Amino acid sequence: MTDDLLRQVGKVAAEQLKEEADRHDDRFEQLAAGTLPSEERAALERLASSSEEAKRALALFRPADEAFRKRIHSAVEPLLPSSAKQTPAQRRRRPARSPYRLWTLGMTAALVSAAAAVVVFVLLPAGTPLPSYSMALDGAVKEMRDAQGASASKTGVPRFHPDSPLQIVLRPQTNVAAEVDALVFVQQDTTLNQLSPERQRSAKGSFRFWGAVDSAWHLPPGPSVLWFVVGPAGELPPPAQITTEWLEQSGEAQPRLRVLSQPIIVQPKNSDGL
Repeated sequence: MTDDLLRQVGKVAAEQLKEEADRHDDRFEQLAAGTLPSEERAALERLASSSEEAKRALALFRPADEAFRKRIHSAVEPLLPSSAKQTPAQRRRRPARSPYRLWTLGMTAALVSAAAAVVVFVLLPAGTPLPSYSMALDGAVKEMRDAQGASASKTGVPRFHPDSPLQIVLRPQTNVAAEVDALVFVQQDTTLNQLSPERQRSAKGSFRFWGAVDSAWHLPPGPSVLWFVVGPAGELPPPAQITTEWLEQSGEAQPRLRVLSQPIIVQPKNSDGL
């Protein structure tokens, strides 16, 4: 790569990834620069096997190989003015790359790689219905009992403490190659509010929502209903236009949208801790 190419592409990478780099320890920068000892690299790989954040950082800071660097050069060099290009003789006379420049190159490769991953998503063809989705819930307090002594399993409605973890996974019956998005709402009586719990979307169209009932989901005490609306990206209705009536009637009327609901009860712990 030419020096000007490195500077221009590296500037973009540095600006967009500076915040990401600051969140990780020096080992990731050494990894990008190619100076990390093998035992430290093995330690990072072990950490990545048990931490999603470390796994993402490992992929982000991993140096690119020579073939990938050439592909970056081929894609970006035509966009530069002719004055930015060097002859082979000029390239042979340039000084050795510093660790900082190698780190910048690693960041650039990671940025291009992430952009390439985004391109994999395609639009759902017009008229193609979205497959049905199933829901799996985890985190309910199995032995909690209501005022009449009935257990949660007998009433059929999962119950949670305010500090309970709540995880809900939505899975399509068949993989969805197109990009999909989801909206989350909570209904209590006639009030409907949009929620923003932690979320993760897979390339196959699944969603995972998780977090504490009070601090992440912000669920009100008492009985309520969680609503999920899944559809092709760009085709979901504006949240302000969604009402409880719309949610209750859209399951059959919107083949390109999937609406799922889950009743729950949020109840404080009693004197026995249940």
